[in-house]
Amino acid sequence: MVRNLIVFLSKFSILGGFLLTLSACQNPISETGYSTTDLNHPEFSYAGAKGTTGSVRNPMSVSPTSFNNNGFTATCTVLPALPPGLSIDPSTCMISGTPLNVSPKTTYIITAQNIAGLTRQNVVLNVIPSRPTISYTTGVGLVNQTLSHAPTLYANDSPITGCTITPALPDGFSFDPLTCVVTGESSEFINSQTHSVTVTNAIGSTTTSMTFMIAAPPILSYSGVSATGSVANAMSITPSTLELQGAVVTSCTTSPALPNGLTIDNETCVISGTPSVIDSRSYTVTATNPAGSSNSSLSLNILPSPPFIGYSGVLGLGFVAIPFLASPSHLVDNGALVTNCAPIGGFPSGLSVHPNTCVISGTPSGVSSSTPYTIRATNSAGYTDASFLISISPSAPTISYSGVSGSAVYNSSFTMAPSILNLNGASISSCTISPALPSGLSIHNSTCTISGSPSELSPLTTYTVTVQNSAGSSSGTLSLSVTGGSLAFTEDGVAQTIPIHLPGGVAGASCSPLSFSGNSLVTTTITGVHPDCEVSVVPNSNQNGSGSLTLSFNNTSSPSTTLGFSVAPVDDAPVSSALSQTINEDV
Repeated sequence: MVRNLIVFLSKFSILGGFLLTLSACQNPISETGYSTTDLNHPEFSYAGAKGTTGSVRNPMSVSPTSFNNNGFTATCTVLPALPPGLSIDPSTCMISGTPLNVSPKTTYIITAQNIAGLTRQNVVLNVIPSRPTISYTTGVGLVNQTLSHAPTLYANDSPITGCTITPALPDGFSFDPLTCVVTGESSEFINSQTHSVTVTNAIGSTTTSMTFMIAAPPILSYSGVSATGSVANAMSITPSTLELQGAVVTSCTTSPALPNGLTIDNETCVISGTPSVIDSRSYTVTATNPAGSSNSSLSLNILPSPPFIGYSGVLGLGFVAIPFLASPSHLVDNGALVTNCAPIGGFPSGLSVHPNTCVISGTPSGVSSSTPYTIRATNSAGYTDASFLISISPSAPTISYSGVSGSAVYNSSFTMAPSILNLNGASISSCTISPALPSGLSIHNSTCTISGSPSELSPLTTYTVTVQNSAGSSSGTLSLSVTGGSLAFTEDGVAQTIPIHLPGGVAGASCSPLSFSGNSLVTTTITGVHPDCEVSVVPNSNQNGSGSLTLSFNNTSSPSTTLGFSVAPVDDAPVSSALSQTINEDV
């Protein structure tokens, strides 16, 4: 909670008037600068803190020996400003950094403030001189040109008293004893050499290493070098000239970037790899050492190569009469479009190779044992062959009676052969038909031909023929009826019967689903049980003539199944009857 809220009212005279200012202060600060309340203001101290004395250009750090923000985020500030290179962490009140200058002992007031109030503490800091600091980059001079290699040197507020170097510099070079600067000139290359430099002031000494060389940019040329290669084939291009000129090559680059698959060695400028695209561009190759860079032009000529084709992992198992498809696992044109794919030598009948994609497809028409076949892919650069193992096995036979007439005539020879019967690589082992055929007809076990002389009439019925070989079975349907029976009667003759085959239904069931169309000349009666039914036909009394009866199955007419009949007249004896008549006299 915020307590001790004091409102101060001040009046200020401005141009003869008054300005009323209302201000609110929490946790009033005493004249000594310390908090006068017991709220949850920050609590911290630098009593006994270490590291309060630092030296120029050497890291220092001074942390509070205790710090508690009492649950509220605190912000730390400092007055007066810290020496250059030092700063205060606003959340922890830690002072750290690398002072850049000498600073006498100074009392700094650190304020930590949160929403509950503030607390101030003092800390005394001072920065003293330090031994000098020195560093060198690598010095690179050119032949017959003056080299001046100066260090980054800081006296750190204590004057430099001397610089020394070991081992001695080469002839023609000197070393300044106060600035540590190396100067000189050479008419020859000087390989990279390292010396030890020690710089001293009143505080102490610092030693560092100094490396320099006399060099020139490398000399690079690809003159007379073959830069011709082909896609997917390894190649290497070595410069005809690469002179280091006193310093090792640090980088080799090309512009534009090399085609995919090729790289350049960063030290030898050798271009190598396996290109994956055609290319005929000019390149600028740049070789660089510490003394500079030089360029050389190079014209690449990457040509197409024969395509790469493979069927690795592709299954080559097919079946007769079943569509087959096999795509290459790899087909790379290597810079020129594939213009032709074709088998070399024999190939399973019914299969072909797509001329551009090398996809093998088709419908095999014969059995083929597992055999390696050669597929050749060709482009403008040449051709490549790939071997592919293909085997074609038998498949289930196929059968159809489409377009074949199934109208048989009673007591007449009949043959009905399939319009299609494909063995598909294996001989037929059986042909079966369902439901059973009318008496007198049978199906051949290997040709599926139905033949015989039907001895029963039968309505138009759909039959299923199942054909089987060692690979499996398949089915086809056909429609068959038996018609054409003929009966001859004499007027007032006796009944005659003809058997009827009833394919559908349950064995032993009534033949009542069968019926014949009515005719005034005869009367028909259906008797028997499934599948052996018969019709009894008797001429009606004193009727003669001829006609045809149409068989119906479940009250559905079967026009293809008819029964003809004829009734011949018979000459009957004259019939007399007594006739009486009365005649009146004189009439």
